[in-house]
Amino acid sequence: MWKDSEAKKETLSKLEKIEKGELTGRNQKPLTGFKKLKEYKFNKIRIIVQPGQKGAPDQIVGIVKRSWLTNLMKTFKNKFK
Repeated sequence: MWKDSEAKKETLSKLEKIEKGELTGRNQKPLTGFKKLKEYKFNKIRIIVQPGQKGAPDQIVGIVKRSWLTNLMKTFKNKFK
């Protein structure tokens, strides 16, 4: 993903917004096929998060280009519910 300069810029920009608290849980959408995983949807990328338990912060479990999301979901089927 880092070879695509547009995706790299978008990723770094969105991670900075998450760190500043500008993107909150309200911006997350449920990830289809999973009960607990959520996703931030952007133009070129998807950021997959696992919501924190008992007040813990959300954990980023994957950052992928939109076109690679299907392959990532196959991998996650065995790890997450």
